[in-house]
Amino acid sequence: MMRTRTQKPSLRILLATTLTLAMCGCATLAPPDRGPQDLILADEFKLYGPTMEVPDRWWESFHSSELNALVDEALADNLTVKEALARIQQAVALARQNRSVLSPQVGYQAEAGLQSTHQDAGFGLPDTGPAIVDRLDALQQLIASTGGATTLDQRLRNAESGLTALQTLGTPTPENEQTLNSESYRLGLTAGYEVDLWGRLNANVQTADLDLATTQEDLYASMQTVVGQVVLTWLDLHLVGQTLEVTRQQLETNQTVLELIEFRFYKGLATALDVFQQRQVIAQTESVIPPLESQYQVLQHELAVLLGDPPLTEMNIGDLGFPEPSPLPDYGIPADLLSRRPDVRAAGLQLRAADWQVSAAKADRLPALNLSAAFAFDGSGVDLLFDNWIASLASSVTGPIFDAGRRKAEVERTQAVVDERLSTYQFTVLSAMAEVENALVQFDRQ
Repeated sequence: MMRTRTQKPSLRILLATTLTLAMCGCATLAPPDRGPQDLILADEFKLYGPTMEVPDRWWESFHSSELNALVDEALADNLTVKEALARIQQAVALARQNRSVLSPQVGYQAEAGLQSTHQDAGFGLPDTGPAIVDRLDALQQLIASTGGATTLDQRLRNAESGLTALQTLGTPTPENEQTLNSESYRLGLTAGYEVDLWGRLNANVQTADLDLATTQEDLYASMQTVVGQVVLTWLDLHLVGQTLEVTRQQLETNQTVLELIEFRFYKGLATALDVFQQRQVIAQTESVIPPLESQYQVLQHELAVLLGDPPLTEMNIGDLGFPEPSPLPDYGIPADLLSRRPDVRAAGLQLRAADWQVSAAKADRLPALNLSAAFAFDGSGVDLLFDNWIASLASSVTGPIFDAGRRKAEVERTQAVVDERLSTYQFTVLSAMAEVENALVQFDRQ
């Protein structure tokens, strides 16, 4: 009782100390909050813009059912988009794996074994132990039975004793080899749980979630790129097709003019130079048609590949005339446009994930608390399996003492990754701002 009373305050102190260290550790190892001070931007710009569910369907502003159908087919069958979707599935699985460590891990075990032990004492070895004693007693009894007996009753007893001694001496030596068989059966459950004292597990979960969000932004970027390529290819097809049609009409007109000039030449109203010049105009017009036809076929092949089809697939692009786009919507200042760009959001999410990796690396240098429990039935036979059981509950604290600087080097490596991704993010934002500014300037001047 005295021992129990002295342990209770110590246990309370230990729990209080552990909780205090855990709270202090979580507060210390959390990644820093980043803001506009990390970028060369106005204070109104948000470092991590709002996440968009899906990109805007801006191509619908052309009011073309044909273009809408082509874009929908590209988003469903384009191989680059499918590749990005596969990466999202991988990121989802990794996020689930990292999140699973926050919950207890429960498993089971079932064992059945048969053990055979063969023992060989060696050939020709004399008897030892009780066997030798029995044989010496029998020999003494046999010698005593041959002693002088005077009466018939003594002789009968001596004869009986001698027969018993002879029977003992005649008993063969026990076998020097034997095989022992034993069976064992075990059925039980095991459970393990790591207490996240310093937030290492949570940091890994946050990193995996941010990697998943980054992969989603990469998917949106791939979708926007593919949609842009489909729209531009479709517009080029219409442009080349209409240019080819106008060129053919011009060729017919030039041929009609040549006929008129030749008729005037026969009447003496035109010179041979006029005929020659008109034939040269026709030749020049004819030379323009093959490159246009070739370009039209190449564009069809490119569009087919964007849709996930073989290059020789017939696209059946209708002759609807060049579409009239809607007015450019009011997007506000260039900084507002940055929050709509998947590449900028992906760079910001990668930076945030690197911050959490630093937190995980720092927490890995601190002690870890693990809890484990087990319950099992154990028996030497199937019929005795559920008659015997074993239960255990244990906790362990593990931590590094000397690792030759491996964990410290990991902290330095992850911090360098943060510096790299911060520079990448800054460059991405500045490049995006330049692209937005250039696009707005070109639109205003046009």
